[in-house]
Amino acid sequence: MPTTEELIELYRDSSDSELFEIHLKRDDFTEEARKALDMVVDEKGGFDALNQRLELENQKEDERAKLSEQIFNLFDSGKSASDIQLLLSPTVLTKDEFSELIESEELEFQEISKDTKSKPRTFIGGIIGGVIGSILAGTMWGAQMIYSGRIFWILVIGVFVITYGPIRILTKQSYKNKVVLILTFLFSVLAFIGGQLLFENVGYLGPKEF
Repeated sequence: MPTTEELIELYRDSSDSELFEIHLKRDDFTEEARKALDMVVDEKGGFDALNQRLELENQKEDERAKLSEQIFNLFDSGKSASDIQLLLSPTVLTKDEFSELIESEELEFQEISKDTKSKPRTFIGGIIGGVIGSILAGTMWGAQMIYSGRIFWILVIGVFVITYGPIRILTKQSYKNKVVLILTFLFSVLAFIGGQLLFENVGYLGPKEF
């Protein structure tokens, strides 16, 4: 059983939210555990102060969620971080916390813009990757029919995934990019056609009892 000193250290290392949850269950604790808990809560200003800090943090989280969308939309409309500082006025967040939120949203916006913006590499890498992926996926699609004489519809997903893989690697962009998405679809269709042609040319090579 932990000593009172060990319990005090444990509670001191707990966050406000953890202390609040522990305090709600204090009636289930031993006398020593309750004393240790009360001592630490008193050190942090008492239960009322603890509760107020939690309420303030919840208000900050709500405001962060609300402002995040507004900040992202302002970046999307061409506004700078300095513009946003002037346009939006947080009611709960401190100036530093607001600046950190803007910086975080700016980084996210830049990442998304980088991913969705089409450039020469998107087309060149997408086509090369599409050819590679289509050959691999088409071979898989044809092989299933050559060696089993059947079509496993779950492999339809596999064709799209295999086709998308090389495109994703060579363009360094995801399916959120319209060009990447279109090329993945087109080369996947080619993979299905290629697989069918492969089967028609090679024929069935599976078990004779088929």
